[in-house]
Amino acid sequence: PEGLTPQDLREPRGTRGADMIDDRSPYNTPCVLDIQRAMVQDRLEAPLNPVDEVWPGIFIAEKSVAVNKARLKRMGITHVLNAAHGKVLVVSVMGVSRSAVLVASYLMIFQHMTVMEALTSMRKKRAINPNEGFLKQLRALNENLMEE
Repeated sequence: PEGLTPQDLREPRGTRGADMIDDRSPYNTPCVLDIQRAMVQDRLEAPLNPVDEVWPGIFIAEKSVAVNKARLKRMGITHVLNAAHGKVLVVSVMGVSRSAVLVASYLMIFQHMTVMEALTSMRKKRAINPNEGFLKQLRALNENLMEE
Protein backbone atom coordinates (compact mmCIF):
# COMPACT_ATOMS: atom_id res chain seq x y z
CA PRO A 1 0.00 0.00 0.00
CA GLU A 2 1.05 3.62 -0.66
CA GLY A 3 1.00 4.88 2.90
CA LEU A 4 -1.28 5.03 5.88
CA THR A 5 -5.07 5.03 5.70
CA PRO A 6 -7.45 6.43 8.34
CA GLN A 7 -8.40 2.84 9.24
CA ASP A 8 -4.75 2.11 10.13
CA LEU A 9 -4.88 4.86 12.75
CA ARG A 10 -7.83 3.23 14.47
CA GLU A 11 -6.32 -0.27 14.59
CA PRO A 12 -4.65 -1.29 17.83
CA ARG A 13 -0.87 -1.40 17.55
CA GLY A 14 -0.78 -5.18 17.89
CA THR A 15 -2.68 -5.75 14.67
CA ARG A 16 0.14 -4.51 12.43
CA GLY A 17 3.30 -6.41 11.48
CA ALA A 18 6.11 -6.53 14.02
CA ASP A 19 8.37 -4.35 11.87
CA MET A 20 5.69 -1.64 11.88
CA ILE A 21 5.67 -1.35 15.67
CA ASP A 22 9.27 -2.16 16.59
CA ASP A 23 10.02 0.07 19.56
CA ARG A 24 13.43 -1.40 20.38
CA SER A 25 15.50 1.45 18.95
CA PRO A 26 18.40 2.40 21.19
CA TYR A 27 18.22 5.85 19.58
CA ASN A 28 14.51 6.49 20.10
CA THR A 29 13.78 6.27 16.38
CA PRO A 30 10.00 6.08 16.09
CA CYS A 31 8.51 2.90 14.64
CA VAL A 32 7.13 3.02 11.09
CA LEU A 33 3.53 3.20 12.34
CA ASP A 34 4.33 6.22 14.54
CA ILE A 35 6.07 7.93 11.62
CA GLN A 36 3.02 7.28 9.45
CA ARG A 37 0.73 8.67 12.15
CA ALA A 38 2.81 11.84 12.28
CA MET A 39 2.55 12.22 8.50
CA VAL A 40 -1.24 11.86 8.62
CA GLN A 41 -1.67 14.03 11.71
CA ASP A 42 -0.59 17.24 10.00
CA ARG A 43 -1.77 16.31 6.51
CA LEU A 44 -4.02 19.38 6.32
CA GLU A 45 -1.13 21.76 7.00
CA ALA A 46 0.55 21.18 3.64
CA PRO A 47 -1.05 21.84 0.28
CA LEU A 48 -0.73 19.42 -2.62
CA ASN A 49 0.68 21.52 -5.42
CA PRO A 50 2.48 20.49 -8.59
CA VAL A 51 5.72 21.82 -7.05
CA ASP A 52 6.78 22.94 -3.56
CA GLU A 53 10.02 24.21 -2.04
CA VAL A 54 10.48 21.83 0.91
CA TRP A 55 13.88 23.14 1.97
CA PRO A 56 15.71 26.27 0.82
CA GLY A 57 16.70 25.59 -2.78
CA ILE A 58 15.20 22.07 -2.83
CA PHE A 59 11.90 21.41 -4.53
CA ILE A 60 9.71 18.33 -4.87
CA ALA A 61 7.43 18.16 -7.86
CA GLU A 62 5.34 15.94 -10.00
CA LYS A 63 6.63 14.89 -13.40
CA SER A 64 4.73 17.57 -15.33
CA VAL A 65 6.89 20.26 -13.74
CA ALA A 66 10.16 18.54 -14.63
CA VAL A 67 9.34 18.41 -18.34
CA ASN A 68 8.27 22.06 -18.52
CA LYS A 69 11.57 23.77 -19.33
CA ALA A 70 10.06 27.27 -19.35
CA ARG A 71 8.65 26.78 -15.84
CA LEU A 72 11.95 25.38 -14.56
CA LYS A 73 13.75 28.41 -15.96
CA ARG A 74 11.26 30.84 -14.35
CA MET A 75 11.75 29.06 -11.01
CA GLY A 76 15.53 29.24 -11.29
CA ILE A 77 15.89 25.45 -11.25
CA THR A 78 19.37 24.62 -12.49
CA HIS A 79 19.41 20.86 -11.96
CA VAL A 80 16.98 18.00 -11.61
CA LEU A 81 18.10 15.56 -8.89
CA ASN A 82 21.69 16.72 -8.97
CA ALA A 83 23.70 17.85 -5.98
CA ALA A 84 25.39 20.68 -7.91
CA HIS A 85 25.15 24.33 -6.89
CA GLY A 86 21.84 26.07 -7.47
CA LYS A 87 18.29 25.00 -6.84
CA VAL A 88 17.44 21.33 -7.16
CA LEU A 89 14.15 19.79 -8.26
CA VAL A 90 13.51 16.24 -7.08
CA VAL A 91 10.89 14.52 -9.21
CA SER A 92 8.85 11.35 -9.04
CA VAL A 93 5.56 10.49 -10.71
CA MET A 94 3.36 12.12 -8.05
CA GLY A 95 6.02 13.78 -5.92
CA VAL A 96 4.75 12.35 -2.62
CA SER A 97 6.70 9.16 -1.86
CA ARG A 98 9.93 8.41 -3.76
CA SER A 99 11.05 12.01 -4.19
CA ALA A 100 10.13 12.79 -0.58
CA VAL A 101 12.33 9.94 0.66
CA LEU A 102 15.27 11.15 -1.43
CA VAL A 103 14.98 14.64 0.05
CA ALA A 104 14.46 13.26 3.57
CA SER A 105 17.61 11.14 3.18
CA TYR A 106 19.56 14.20 2.06
CA LEU A 107 18.31 16.22 5.04
CA MET A 108 19.18 13.41 7.44
CA ILE A 109 22.68 12.87 6.06
CA PHE A 110 23.79 16.39 5.17
CA GLN A 111 21.64 18.61 7.40
CA HIS A 112 21.99 16.23 10.38
CA MET A 113 18.24 15.89 10.94
CA THR A 114 16.47 12.92 12.48
CA VAL A 115 13.92 11.04 10.40
CA MET A 116 11.08 12.85 12.16
CA GLU A 117 12.69 16.29 11.81
CA ALA A 118 13.23 15.75 8.09
CA LEU A 119 9.76 14.40 7.37
CA THR A 120 7.84 16.89 9.49
CA SER A 121 9.75 19.88 8.12
CA MET A 122 8.95 18.73 4.57
CA ARG A 123 5.36 17.93 5.54
CA LYS A 124 4.79 21.55 6.47
CA LYS A 125 5.58 22.52 2.88
CA ARG A 126 4.19 19.60 0.84
CA ALA A 127 1.66 16.80 1.30
CA ILE A 128 4.19 13.96 1.30
CA ASN A 129 3.24 10.37 2.12
CA PRO A 130 6.14 7.90 1.81
CA ASN A 131 5.09 4.27 1.59
CA GLU A 132 5.86 1.73 4.32
CA GLY A 133 8.88 0.24 2.57
CA PHE A 134 10.50 3.64 2.18
CA LEU A 135 9.72 4.54 5.80
CA LYS A 136 11.42 1.33 6.93
CA GLN A 137 14.50 2.36 4.92
CA LEU A 138 14.46 5.86 6.40
CA ARG A 139 14.14 4.40 9.87
CA ALA A 140 17.16 2.15 9.23
CA LEU A 141 19.10 5.14 7.91
CA ASN A 142 18.21 7.06 11.06
CA GLU A 143 19.54 4.22 13.20
CA ASN A 144 22.77 4.02 11.17
CA LEU A 145 23.34 7.76 11.37
CA MET A 146 22.76 7.75 15.13
CA GLU A 147 25.39 5.01 15.51
CA GLU A 148 28.05 7.13 13.77
